[in-house]
Amino acid sequence: MKTPFFSLVIPTKGRSFVVGDAVQSVLRQTFTDFEVVVVDNDDGDATAKVVNQFKDARFRHHRTGGLPMPENWETACAQARGEFMVLLEDKQTLHGHALERLHELAEKHQPPCMKWQSDTFEDTTDITWIEEAGGTGIARFRESDDLLRTYLSGTMSDAWNNIPIGHLSAFSRKLCDVIRAGPMGRLCPPVSPDYTIGIQALAFGPGVLLLDEALVAMSRRHSNGRSVTRKTALGKQFMAELGGPSRLWSLTPIHAPIIPATLYNDYLELQAAIGGRLAKFPIDWVNYYVESWRSILGLDNDGVPVAEEFAAFRAALEKETPELQQRVWAAIAEREAPAEKSLRKNRRKALRRRTGLLAIERGWKLFTRRLSGRKHIGKFRSPLEFVIWSDELRRQKRKAP
Repeated sequence: MKTPFFSLVIPTKGRSFVVGDAVQSVLRQTFTDFEVVVVDNDDGDATAKVVNQFKDARFRHHRTGGLPMPENWETACAQARGEFMVLLEDKQTLHGHALERLHELAEKHQPPCMKWQSDTFEDTTDITWIEEAGGTGIARFRESDDLLRTYLSGTMSDAWNNIPIGHLSAFSRKLCDVIRAGPMGRLCPPVSPDYTIGIQALAFGPGVLLLDEALVAMSRRHSNGRSVTRKTALGKQFMAELGGPSRLWSLTPIHAPIIPATLYNDYLELQAAIGGRLAKFPIDWVNYYVESWRSILGLDNDGVPVAEEFAAFRAALEKETPELQQRVWAAIAEREAPAEKSLRKNRRKALRRRTGLLAIERGWKLFTRRLSGRKHIGKFRSPLEFVIWSDELRRQKRKAP
């Protein structure tokens, strides 16, 4: 059997209502040398009923069931036979030219790994809208050492835009084989497989070809990380499958389910197991506390109850040296705002939320954006609708004299 150039693997669980769009976005690619595999961890038959409607010879459906998320991701990666593996989340849809663009870059640069940007489909509110990533379209290679420094000393946005996050990257088969031969013995160890595969790519590879262009559109609503931080039933199930909440902070001081703390915990576990290049880059503890504070503050700003998270943060920081505490509060004031100022701002927003003023403000903002045509307010019902529209606009621009 001929080896496809790309293997698109889609790990999914209980999202039959979106996974079909992800598959369809692959099958409509302008570059056709690929396979697409849905790795179905659904507890029932809903996903199977959706994906089995696709009769394309390049499509496969692999059934698992009862696996924690990292294990299902690992099983998905094991299904890949192509020269490059692309992990596509079930909530994502590819722009029609995505594989064509990646093939062009792979042939030209022969990179071990490629990473791109994402358009955001905001569907956590009553009215949907699009946050387009924009970008220059330029691809440049960054060395792993440089990216590890960025990861440990930068913001979460820096990490998102630069680290080869699993569901925004393509990994060569050679690099995957090297990672699997390493101490972890797998591509996607817990807790956060989208980041742990990226950190391992930096640990074992020379660097990443970063493309400043959105190749996918991604829903915000359907996210395990979002579910955990917002304490939903799905988030509690996710943590239970991993062995309980304490699994998220086995090596880090803040005992709270917040994304930065979890990612740093994953890094420490990988660093201890792999050593090598990772041993050269210790945790920046000031940055750990700053990004954790900003994460808790953001949740508070969104109206999520975070009294326990604030208490866990302060309890952990109080055990640090006075010098580190001082550096943390100074860095928070520099990167965000003085702590008390930020908290006062959030309290004022909470008051506007309780009185209904915030809903009026949001409605007016959406109305003005709709009139201006910005962000495509309420124009699309799904990421797939947006990418189809965007692809047609792209074709028209290329045809224009």
